[in-house]
Amino acid sequence: MIVRPAVTDDDLELWTRVRNLVEADHPTTIEDVRNGLKHQPETRHWIAEDGGEAVGCALVARSSVQGRAFLLPRVVREARGRGVGTALVQAALETIRELGCDVVRSHLDGGDLDAMRFAARHG
Repeated sequence: MIVRPAVTDDDLELWTRVRNLVEADHPTTIEDVRNGLKHQPETRHWIAEDGGEAVGCALVARSSVQGRAFLLPRVVREARGRGVGTALVQAALETIRELGCDVVRSHLDGGDLDAMRFAARHG
């Protein structure tokens, strides 16, 4: 598995596709992603690939609350339980430290038991 920054337009389009696979009820667009980067250029995106296929994505952004960051890791259902989410979180932690944040927040679908278990394991 490879976790890499999503920096090019093609990367961000791939990031958007993966996120929308996981959050089909709340889709985003590449325009939304680009607009977010215009307003918060320190925001970072990652893609997780396994066997050449994108299976996860993550975003880190500075929170509006001083010293806090927002982390949004997402893994497609078929790839869960293989360490993809953990690898994405570990990659994101470096940026969170670079932002000078010591508190990280996220959100998840309360009906997604896999996500709830992941969050419980990762605090």
